[in-house]
Amino acid sequence: MNLKLVIVLSAVSLSSAVQINRLNQSVVPLNYNIHLTFNSNFFETNVFEGRATIHINVSSPINKIEIHATDLNLTSCEIIHEANITCNFNHSTKILQINLSTNLTQNEHDLSINYTGNVNSHDLQGLYKSSYKSGNQTEYFVVTHLHPTHARRLFPCFDEPDLKATFDLTITYPKGYNVLSNTSPKKTSTVSNGTLDQIEFATTPKMSTYLLAFIISKLTCTNSLSGGISYNVCSRPGTESQRQYALLIAPKAVQHMEKITGIAYNSSNIVKLDLVAVPDLGVNAMENWGLVTFRETALLWDTYQPSNYRQRVASTVVHEIAHMWFGNLVTMKWWSDAFLNEGFARYFQYFATAEIEKNWELDKQFVVEQVHSALMADSENASVPLSSEVTTLEAIADKFNVITYNKGASVFRMVESIIGTTSFTLGLRDYLKENMFGSTIPNDLWNSLERHANLSYSLSQRVMNWTTQAGFPLLEVANNKTSIIITQKRFGGNYTTKWYVPVTYATSRSTNSLKWLTPDKDLVLNISLSNSTDWIIINSLQKGFYRVYYDDDLWKRIEVALGKNINAIETLNRAQIVDDLFSLAVAGKISFITLLNRLSFLKSETEYYPWYSAFRGFESILHKINDQEIKEKFTNHLLDLMITLHESVPMLTVDNKNQIYALKQSLALEWACNLGHSECLRNVKQMFEAYRISGIKVRPNLRFTTYCTTLKREADEKLDVWKFLRSKLSENNDASETEIILKALGCSKNENGLDKYFVALIFLRRYENFSDILLKQLV
Repeated sequence: MNLKLVIVLSAVSLSSAVQINRLNQSVVPLNYNIHLTFNSNFFETNVFEGRATIHINVSSPINKIEIHATDLNLTSCEIIHEANITCNFNHSTKILQINLSTNLTQNEHDLSINYTGNVNSHDLQGLYKSSYKSGNQTEYFVVTHLHPTHARRLFPCFDEPDLKATFDLTITYPKGYNVLSNTSPKKTSTVSNGTLDQIEFATTPKMSTYLLAFIISKLTCTNSLSGGISYNVCSRPGTESQRQYALLIAPKAVQHMEKITGIAYNSSNIVKLDLVAVPDLGVNAMENWGLVTFRETALLWDTYQPSNYRQRVASTVVHEIAHMWFGNLVTMKWWSDAFLNEGFARYFQYFATAEIEKNWELDKQFVVEQVHSALMADSENASVPLSSEVTTLEAIADKFNVITYNKGASVFRMVESIIGTTSFTLGLRDYLKENMFGSTIPNDLWNSLERHANLSYSLSQRVMNWTTQAGFPLLEVANNKTSIIITQKRFGGNYTTKWYVPVTYATSRSTNSLKWLTPDKDLVLNISLSNSTDWIIINSLQKGFYRVYYDDDLWKRIEVALGKNINAIETLNRAQIVDDLFSLAVAGKISFITLLNRLSFLKSETEYYPWYSAFRGFESILHKINDQEIKEKFTNHLLDLMITLHESVPMLTVDNKNQIYALKQSLALEWACNLGHSECLRNVKQMFEAYRISGIKVRPNLRFTTYCTTLKREADEKLDVWKFLRSKLSENNDASETEIILKALGCSKNENGLDKYFVALIFLRRYENFSDILLKQLV
């Protein structure tokens, strides 16, 4: 029976506060055969037609099937060879219920649903429409973003990550457009009297619903072939020269991940990898299997752009390619453990990219960018564990945060340091091979790692608290004359939670092997600091995810060591000291006077990483100072503190081949100008005037500092600088330059330039969050 009906599945947007009712897993999908039709006028009507035939397996007799569907209008539904069915939409659960008068037998069946849907034009989720300018022409496109729970807005489905299936996708669309999807085209034809084209794609691997993807557009692509895989980098016409770097990085990333995992990329039967720069994407990138979408600034780069954008492209491409194994091939069973997907992708974003761009010191950058930001986020009382139950759609969306990404990656790095790189790699290979095309929980990972770790204890027992408890330990270290006593408590509050803490240390005489601080016992290190110049640093290279508080005697020893030879203590541990000191001051463990006194060693510091941590802490302090006289004194103190750093990276000295020099120079000069350093201000003014009057472009790495500083100090009510930079937006075809200008426009303090905030808001969804930039201008 083909029961004709029309059901409006949801007349309003999906409510994120709705409690989730998990689907009955006695019915699971095996394959989706989906045909979507976009008629010639669909960009005007925003309507598409769909037919979804879902091949399901029923493991026990049932008389009701439930699937997800949102904002779809059903025109018919049937179970092939079954009669007397009704379809109803439950508005409280957002579930489509298919009811049968008799039980459906244990067997495989076909559920067929015809429907219409709307192309989304109010946000960047589900299937959405957007546009870009090509000369004077406005070009429209539609693209999917189904992560995490928006597949149900495109087709009725079992929209849970562990309910994997294969997909056969057919799209009918207007002539003159290109269509890309997860897999390669299998068949193309012309239909509807030659007015529409139709494309059938090869069957996908078994995968989660959120990974299905396609784009209908007039973007063009640059192709290369490597290792039997076809790579395409696609973007707006006119940006071809900016595709080459991603086209170079992608094959290297795939080859490295194949080496690490022992699993070939094309073992999934996907033989191509499309990397698409979407002119309007709500996230940095999305790991759709075989069709990865990016913001333009995360995929396109050439030598006319700043070096930090090059690093962004490389690390983002590697992050998404790592997902082909960690997230796509093997997926977390439920969103509660999203760190199994995102933590590994963030980990390889640094450590796989480090094997491609070997001079970028990404292992060190990881500490100040990922570990420190994760510690900061995890010190909040509202922080949640890596593994935490999610019961609403809002909670699922919120799960993709600093804890999931940065702490997840930091914990994986800590585990690697515990068991060793070889055991870690072998364990990851087992984890992937045993769960290919399936889904996992954390214990699956720990068990795989433990098999190769050759430990005398249970790895899962020792790492469990790091994923099931919020927060992290503060290790309090005291000198007991003949020994060092280490105790622990959760940082930032009165909590009883404890951890198995891997403790490493370095002294003025040696480094050590791993020691364990256990939840029920203090750790005693049989070390005597007999000489007044002896010292100890806990947490070598900050491999452990915790902070350290030294007693006064131990801190004085560290001060002496730093004053005598700053390089005696490792660079990353100096960055750790800086970051810990700021956090201890905020938590009230030390005074701000003590903080500034203990940071006096920075006057001799020229390395990037300690200053990266320092500037982040100083920025927070500056925002809290309201008294102008105090702020001026503090500013002068900072300028004095950073003299040596500033002199080590003169503005007129260029070293484009040294990534760390370029990053350090950008950071130091941004702060020098921001704090009013006279030489910095003079140089910036000269560079900007040369650009405005003579058209001599500012060097890429100095553009933001130059634009921002000039705007911040513009007193002219006519806003000549503001108008000049705003005019460059319409002339520019470079997404990174557009982003730099938009951020810089937020630097102006002239009240007549308030429309800059509206400009920023208009572009907010296309570019990085502007809130950090705008906050800086309050200093």
